[in-house]
Amino acid sequence: MNRNLSDYFPDAPSIEFMDVKTSSNEIQPHDLFVCIQGVSVDRHDFLPQAALANAAGAIVSKDVNTPLPVYKVANPNETLVELVKKAYPHDQLRLVGVTGTDGKTTISTILGSFLNHLTSAAVIGTNGAFSPNYAEATKNTTPAIEHLYRLLHTFMIKGDSIAIMEAGSEGLHYGRTQGLEFDVSIFSNLTPEHLNTHKTMENYFDAKSMLFKQTKTTGTAIINIDDPYGQAFKDLCRCKVITYGQSESADIRLSNIMVHHDHTSFTIHHLGKTKTLTTNLLGEFNAYNLAATFGAIHALGYSYECVFTKLRDLNVSGRLQRVELGQPFKVLVDYAHTPNGYLSLFKYMKALKMNRLIVVAASAGGRDHDKRPTMGKILSDEADVVVITSEDPRFEDPMDIATMMMRDVTQKNVQVILDRSEAIHRAILMATHDDCILILGKGDENYQVIKDQRIPFNDIDQAKAAILAHH
Repeated sequence: MNRNLSDYFPDAPSIEFMDVKTSSNEIQPHDLFVCIQGVSVDRHDFLPQAALANAAGAIVSKDVNTPLPVYKVANPNETLVELVKKAYPHDQLRLVGVTGTDGKTTISTILGSFLNHLTSAAVIGTNGAFSPNYAEATKNTTPAIEHLYRLLHTFMIKGDSIAIMEAGSEGLHYGRTQGLEFDVSIFSNLTPEHLNTHKTMENYFDAKSMLFKQTKTTGTAIINIDDPYGQAFKDLCRCKVITYGQSESADIRLSNIMVHHDHTSFTIHHLGKTKTLTTNLLGEFNAYNLAATFGAIHALGYSYECVFTKLRDLNVSGRLQRVELGQPFKVLVDYAHTPNGYLSLFKYMKALKMNRLIVVAASAGGRDHDKRPTMGKILSDEADVVVITSEDPRFEDPMDIATMMMRDVTQKNVQVILDRSEAIHRAILMATHDDCILILGKGDENYQVIKDQRIPFNDIDQAKAAILAHH
């Protein structure tokens, strides 16, 4: 679709363009390049690359030497927000934002699945952007602002009526959701994470709170009131609030949560009604995730009772995903990658009948250094055997990461195998009858980030190959 910059800004030159880009690496011919000031780089420095890529023009804030037609503004970052709102309208799309340390992907996926039995809904997050009408791979949980707005516009014109997005703290902090107004916002929990970016829990809370400040006053916030930060999030909301949890004060109250090896049952109390439900999703945390989705469905004006029949066959790829090839032991793959995620998962694992618990895990590079000793200690305390490996090391030395994870480990049940494929094969090779292998961190992601490259890799495929090779 051709657009003209002068249609959006009367004082701008007539520059016809296709799409808006802020990364010179992504520019296609006839795209408009916006020279924003990034976290560590100034996009003005990449104007030569934009010209070589045949960009249509550029938005700048400096006097520049470039063959491209330019529109000079005081603040390209602010102009970018105004531009994408005008170029990629999505006014017929209702927005749902999901934030929290853990559970964002699960809640978003389940909610999208449920809503697609009632209407047409899109999901944007860790697993990409997808709906019944359109799908696209994404680089970040919360895409860059121009990419995010373009996705929302595309979903709307393809016929979707609701878009659910994971609102990560870094995405909120770096302004990727600026200008959006949410109809429903969901808070799952808050535990230490991304402190390399936010430095303190107060700053982390402030980043997450942006979602609720961007929720319409006519919208609804769904808050986990059992979380220590739940009341604080509730207090800052200017919209209607629906709380959930096991607290007696919760609007959607959970009780009698029973975790079994192949299902979870719980009772839900809401608006004077009580219903006992069973789901194939495993663990107490998934009862909370379902309560959050019920709250969102209710806030959007639908009856969540319509999806009760779907609870027994839910599928959240990469979340406690079983790998079954007839082997005499269990193999589970899960995305858990935080201390709280580990603790919630191990709480569920104790409900399983097993011989030994063998865990393959790591910590991603380039972030959250302080949590690594805690992660290693939890793994060693909760599992019988731990294989520490690599996980998206980026520009860090994987051995340095493993050493940090080993710092507070006192038991002799941990070994280090940095090659992730070899680590998975070794764990499966050592497994015997009734053992359980838990492969953590990547879920169903299909890559490893090494330096600045995405290398094809999938834990589930590796587990299957190892089972076939060794059993």
